[in-house]
Amino acid sequence: HESCTGKIVCPGRDRHGRSVIVFDNSVQNTKDHVGQVRLLAYSLEFALRQCAPHSDKICLVVKLNNFSLLNNPSWAVTKETIRMLGNCYPETLGLCVVYRPPQVFSAIWSIASPLIDPRTSSKVMFVTGDVSEGSSN
Repeated sequence: HESCTGKIVCPGRDRHGRSVIVFDNSVQNTKDHVGQVRLLAYSLEFALRQCAPHSDKICLVVKLNNFSLLNNPSWAVTKETIRMLGNCYPETLGLCVVYRPPQVFSAIWSIASPLIDPRTSSKVMFVTGDVSEGSSN
């Protein structure tokens, strides 16, 4: 039931052989915290098994272009996601692409990034503004 809307999908690999995981909060469909975290763990394990033989990293894409307070995961799920990624999957992040976040995210990132390990924060990339072909993005 948790995965039927495609809020977490693993569409393949990037050019470096890293498995790609896409989080799309705009299709959040339940309030079941346990089920949401279980889907996350299953998706991470699946993604790691899909990596190319020479890779043990993932490329995480967080789609925020349709972000709304009405469809975002609860704070409890967000905290558990961060805890799980940091404690259970350390050093598996190859790249995190935050796709078209609302402007408030840049302020949040400027406050939060100094609290994050520099190796991890250097792997976070924001894609904002014009994303059409030929743009700087």
